[in-house]
Amino acid sequence: MSKKISFIILSVFMLAVSGCDKPENQPVSPACIERITVATMNVDGLPLTVNIGRIARLVKDMVPPEFIDVDTETLLVNPDGPGIEGSRLISEKIRQKGWDVFGLNEDFNYHKEVWNALESYCRGTYQGPIDSVRILEIFRKFLANETLFNTDGLELGVKKPYSIIPGQEVIRPWKSDAVYGYTTNSNDKLTTKGFRYYQVCFDNKTNVDFIVLHADAGPDSADIQARQVGMLQLYDYITTEITTDNPLILMGDFNCYYTRDRLKELLIDRLNSNPAFEAGDAWIKCTRDGVYPDISAPAVPGEQLDKIIYVNRSNSSIRLVPDFAARVTDFTYHDGRQLSDHYPLQASFLIERLD
Repeated sequence: MSKKISFIILSVFMLAVSGCDKPENQPVSPACIERITVATMNVDGLPLTVNIGRIARLVKDMVPPEFIDVDTETLLVNPDGPGIEGSRLISEKIRQKGWDVFGLNEDFNYHKEVWNALESYCRGTYQGPIDSVRILEIFRKFLANETLFNTDGLELGVKKPYSIIPGQEVIRPWKSDAVYGYTTNSNDKLTTKGFRYYQVCFDNKTNVDFIVLHADAGPDSADIQARQVGMLQLYDYITTEITTDNPLILMGDFNCYYTRDRLKELLIDRLNSNPAFEAGDAWIKCTRDGVYPDISAPAVPGEQLDKIIYVNRSNSSIRLVPDFAARVTDFTYHDGRQLSDHYPLQASFLIERLD
């Protein structure tokens, strides 16, 4: 969850007291595909405003004036987010790109608009919006330090005729110590952050596993430590719970920089030290010839918090070879403003067949 709402989200729920689409089994193309394109994007789907009624007048002196509109009795939660119109434009741009698979973060309150132009895609389970209507229930949860919103904001889209294999979707929250910050540090514990696992069928010989994730946010040492726990959780999940021989793509908002976080050491290096796996970052492979920056080194130009990581298995009949990766900088309004607080990251992979 973006840092810009740290104070606002807390204010809404402290002071307020005084389309679910299932995975589809689509027919697949009989031809063997040679390349797949994937992308990940944070759609910044937090509500622009929350109506708090007459409470607005009671709290107006306790909330910075730029965050509250007393006349309309609303709190400004994410006023510079894409909202309805921006989310529709995001949908149209995804349609134009035509990625084979894409993953979304923060697909909360504008889900319908984000998917408006994407009839040609099947998708996973939508867990719902950030619902601020049940004020008393939310306040009770807040007092008990419980997660306020049981939604992860994650989603996967797969272009037809490719398909999500039915019954294989796994929705997994992070361990408690892999998330830090309830009323501070980006409010990560207000929603059920975590990751999702899918199996995608491209043709009769090509299945690829996908994990879409959203890691703890923030630059503080406690945030960094929480992400480290999350990386170890991912490693354990990949090595002990995934039972297929398929190659795997992990993508999403890792909230990691290689010069700050131990992502390479705790996930990529650990996988590579296991003879069953070969792992790498598609952007690092394609733009830096596979050379990772040292932790504590200067920031790397062009690196973003979003990552696309591939994992090949030694006993698989196919492997993924990244041949392109880049930020997608044309996700903008007509006046050039950025549509979301993250540009998408896209990559393409050659399918290398070993049989």
